[in-house]
Amino acid sequence: MEISDTISSKLELKTNICGEAIQISSRADSYGKALNTLREVQKSLKSLEFNFKELSFTAEKRKEEVTAKVVLILKNPKGLSRLLWHLENVKANYPTLVFSLLGKKCFFPTSELERLKQNLRRKLLKEAQKMADIFGQKLGMKCRLDKLQMEEFKLLLPQRVLEGRAKAIWICH
Repeated sequence: MEISDTISSKLELKTNICGEAIQISSRADSYGKALNTLREVQKSLKSLEFNFKELSFTAEKRKEEVTAKVVLILKNPKGLSRLLWHLENVKANYPTLVFSLLGKKCFFPTSELERLKQNLRRKLLKEAQKMADIFGQKLGMKCRLDKLQMEEFKLLLPQRVLEGRAKAIWICH
């Protein structure tokens, strides 16, 4: 029996950041410069009182160039044309700035995903041990999770459960 059968069916993911998504990216020769450009643009947008939620910044390096990105979720779609107009004006000061519309999207806040993973790990370990105890009783033995699998439970298993392909290996003696 797979653990995912009993746990993943109970999982409920809630998105609470929905709206028009706009990705803004900046290219530079260092992480600091690329991120600072995005922060300047972000400050500029906040000063104009756009009602948006930003997701965490990401950055990647290719050869000698760093591209930093942030996704803004505009909660009021009526402000979209004003935001685009403002971004076009900002682009005059920051030629490496690129923005693209991603359309209406919903996202999980990063903190919510991390909390979900922690809860899932706890539930998985508890459920796996419960199943090991039942299995051990039927065999008349003591069963526990394999130590290597414990690490997998801590790191990989939440994703595997979400994908519906989680398994447990027990050691019985």
